[in-house]
Amino acid sequence: MYFLAEAPDGAIWACTESGLARFDGQNWTTLNTGNSGLPSNKTRRIAFDKAGGMYVTYWPTVQGATGATVAELRSGVWTELMPPGWENTVNEAADAFIVDSQNRLWFAEFTGPGVYRYDPMLVHTENPAAEPAQFSVFPNPATEQVTLNIQAASTAWPGCG
Repeated sequence: MYFLAEAPDGAIWACTESGLARFDGQNWTTLNTGNSGLPSNKTRRIAFDKAGGMYVTYWPTVQGATGATVAELRSGVWTELMPPGWENTVNEAADAFIVDSQNRLWFAEFTGPGVYRYDPMLVHTENPAAEPAQFSVFPNPATEQVTLNIQAASTAWPGCG
């Protein structure tokens, strides 16, 4: 067993190498890849938000595999969270893992490049707006004629912090 957490309903959840185990005070229930769609049975940490979401960090099924190691369960659907710049390393799972008072998940990998924040209230399915075009006007000040230099807007994903 790697980690314990209390859910909003009072149940105790345990992270194990065989999936998640839930104890409601009388009975044990197990969630695993076969019965729930959990991305990996090798769970490491668990946290809950106030909007009915459960977050789990896990080791990938295949060690060293690229991809997310954090998933969210909301309304019965698992979604893997993959922040920009995240790289799986020797640890393979997020080490720091907490939901704050504003309902945001914070996580970091011990040897990773930084701390990540996931806010379920800001997530949407549309592409982000393009960055505005950059421009310059010269000479400044001008008396009769100016030159306007416009650079094309970038279409790259702006990333998140």
